[in-house]
Amino acid sequence: MTEENIRRVNSSFTEEIQVLSLKGRITYDFIDGYKIELKGIIEDAGGYIIDLTKVEQIDSTGLGLLVNVAKNFIFNKNKMVILNKDDWINELFNVSKLNQVFNVCSTMEEALKTVTLEDDTYWNKVTSY
Repeated sequence: MTEENIRRVNSSFTEEIQVLSLKGRITYDFIDGYKIELKGIIEDAGGYIIDLTKVEQIDSTGLGLLVNVAKNFIFNKNKMVILNKDDWINELFNVSKLNQVFNVCSTMEEALKTVTLEDDTYWNKVTSY
């Protein structure tokens, strides 16, 4: 199986929250595969957690993908949290100021707590695009 054919997005539910687990390299070479998989896997949910804990590499194209996913969720008033433990990816969020746009959490417990916050508290933490 070639790298182009590997499934990169998995979905699971925790209560009414959909967890979208991404893995591998979210880079220009593979972005179309992520777009197709995400489009086919996102379901109606009470909120979303984008799990990046198995992401090996992300570039500006990958960051753009996350922004576009977030825009769609926020447009529909859906809550979204990024789960990430990688220092390098966190630094990318800081440098690009996306840490002011996304709720970024380092543990699943924190992510679940954040995505289920009352609306006013959650939306006050998210900067508009």
